[in-house]
Amino acid sequence: MSTNMDNVEGNVPIEEHESDNEKSKPKRKRMKDRSEVWEHFIKEETHTGMEARCKYCGMRYKCGTKRNGTSPLWAHINRCRKYPYNTPKESKQSLLSFKSNKIESGCTSGLSYVKYDPTVIRKALSEMVIVDELPFKFVEGVGFKNFVIHKGEEIGKEIEKCLLDWELEKVFCITVDNASSNDTAIGYMRRKINGWKAGVLKGRFLHMRCVAHIVNLVVSDGLKIVNESITRVRQAVRFIKQSPSRLVRFKKCVVEEKINSKKLLCLDVPTRWNSTFLMLDAALVFEYSFERYSEEDPHYVIELNEREGKGCPTSEDWETVRRFSEFLQVFYDLTLRVSGSLHVTSNLFFHELVSVAVLLKDLMTNDDVEMCLMATKMKEKYDKYWGDPEKMNMLIFIAVVLDPRYKLDYVEWMLIEIYDSKHAFVLVNNLKESLNALYEEYRGSSGDVIREEVSSSMDSSQFSPKQKKLQVLKSKYKKHKCEKDGEAKIELDKYLEEETEEECENFDILGWWKFNSARFPTIGRMARDILAVSISTVASESAFSTGGRVLDPFRSSLTPRVVEGLVCAQNWLRSSPFPNIEECLQEVEDLEEGTGTKFRP
Repeated sequence: MSTNMDNVEGNVPIEEHESDNEKSKPKRKRMKDRSEVWEHFIKEETHTGMEARCKYCGMRYKCGTKRNGTSPLWAHINRCRKYPYNTPKESKQSLLSFKSNKIESGCTSGLSYVKYDPTVIRKALSEMVIVDELPFKFVEGVGFKNFVIHKGEEIGKEIEKCLLDWELEKVFCITVDNASSNDTAIGYMRRKINGWKAGVLKGRFLHMRCVAHIVNLVVSDGLKIVNESITRVRQAVRFIKQSPSRLVRFKKCVVEEKINSKKLLCLDVPTRWNSTFLMLDAALVFEYSFERYSEEDPHYVIELNEREGKGCPTSEDWETVRRFSEFLQVFYDLTLRVSGSLHVTSNLFFHELVSVAVLLKDLMTNDDVEMCLMATKMKEKYDKYWGDPEKMNMLIFIAVVLDPRYKLDYVEWMLIEIYDSKHAFVLVNNLKESLNALYEEYRGSSGDVIREEVSSSMDSSQFSPKQKKLQVLKSKYKKHKCEKDGEAKIELDKYLEEETEEECENFDILGWWKFNSARFPTIGRMARDILAVSISTVASESAFSTGGRVLDPFRSSLTPRVVEGLVCAQNWLRSSPFPNIEECLQEVEDLEEGTGTKFRP
């Protein structure tokens, strides 16, 4: 064995035998680090050799390519206290559970670690629904939601992780639904954002409740008083859709009645009020087709007399259903308008709020007892969310003030019209105080904005450092002159005192502020942020959740092919060994879409 002193690593002699051929070979280029762990460490050459330094806490580890692997580095990241994505453990002890293990001689119990895995839970839930023949709406029940809910603070921590990952600090508003856990989550985020010194008015406007969810709660409360006419129409639709032969005969009746419509019968989902509206809206088109069908199929009348509702829909029933459908149309259109993702919605909701308040007020004095009772129930839920001035986010009013077609006087007048004098007085005062406070907050930060605008507008190749500083001083002088002349102090008043723009349907509010922000720089920045606020989470939910497909009229009831798929999947799951649950669910999806092959049990 020969000692080669030419190869030295950290002044430590390395003994190795090299042949003449190996010495003559050219050294290979160092390969790039492929492990993702190097995103968290920095390689540094030291007198003892190559070391890896943690980017978060500074801890050092040996990282020689021949002697050291990456396992210690991964272990460090998982326990590094300064790594922002590590959640502090509530307990130092691991959770253990007893698990029975099958062996040849019988069963024995042993200890195993318990780890929460959302993927495993989702698979188990799907298996439970199929094997136990549970309805799909089982997961929409209040009890089930309370069973699976996570703590609000954990939701807040997940939001915090996303903001850190996206490198966002200045958060103006977070739109969430009305789950009680979200109140805790928003409180957690308010503390964090204020700690970052990035909150607007200490997070006063941070919590925006989803408008679509509130509308859903309001209408759902009203529909708890189910009208018998709606029940009869629902049973008639169910009867037709229960058999392909009945559906063929019904289509013949549609042709004979010369009804030209592309709408199709759909059955509603009890937990979704908008599916009830879609069911009634489609059924009303085929009113005379139902009457003709009752004459051609004697079983139709006999069976409906035995079902809930006790009979076929009469002309009076259809008239009642028409009134209900027109009433629900208001809320359906409202939900569609405030859930848009391609246009500004924050300045639209106040008008919808006024319309709903006026509609409920009129219906509460209606001669129709059932409509009056339903409106009363809905008004109670309406007041819970939009009747207490202290619980309302003032942004829904400020957004209308920043709409040049309406401004402050319009909002004040409407509040007085739809609320009693006491609540209206509090709301108007809160609105003015919030508007002025927000204006002063944005005006106070105008110096930083000036510096940012100057630095972004000047090309480094055209201006020297001296010229850049001079431009900043000139901008400061302009701001000083405005304050001296009193222009900055009355910018808000000047905007409010100007004549309003003509009201038109296709008014481009973003284009208006883009053109006029030079005249109102501070209010322009306010409008930029406030008009960007989303007042509904429905658009984002449809992007991340498949639950929205339940509302599709084509999916409102199980088709024979889906039933066949569920029966076969249940049979496979109950057999031994269990097949891959994901493959089973994929086959059911394919059947539902009509792209898969037919099951053969």
